[in-house]
Amino acid sequence: MTPVMRGAICCGQNSLPIYCLGVLLAFAGHMVLFDISDGLAMQIAVSLVGIAAMIATATLLNLISIKPRQQSALDSTLPSENPRTIMSHSIGRDLADGRQRARMSRVKVEARIAAFGTAQADEAEKAGSLFYSSGSPKGRSKDSNQRLC
Repeated sequence: MTPVMRGAICCGQNSLPIYCLGVLLAFAGHMVLFDISDGLAMQIAVSLVGIAAMIATATLLNLISIKPRQQSALDSTLPSENPRTIMSHSIGRDLADGRQRARMSRVKVEARIAAFGTAQADEAEKAGSLFYSSGSPKGRSKDSNQRLC
């Protein structure tokens, strides 16, 4: 694998921090081009320095990568000893917990919507008895009622 490909892979493995760094480098590069020179050679130099800075940062992030968290009691019962497998199991468990919370939240929201709809219907029924006299609302013709419905 070529060094350029290794650099691209490192950047891909740390995409969010590298993206944030790229935003800052773009601002810095714009300031350099604005203050010093905006010639073609300077544009190429600024681009190459920015790419090198992103690759160097990604490589450093890979070197100091955070170790997986301590094994929990549930993870210790898993047959695999591979840290990546352990981490993927904990991520899967976290995703399942999140889905369960989302389902419970959705049920609560649906219950609130149903309760709100019932309360609105009751209020509309009460208000309707105040506004309707002799079959049509005050201040409106029968044609305007049909357009509202």
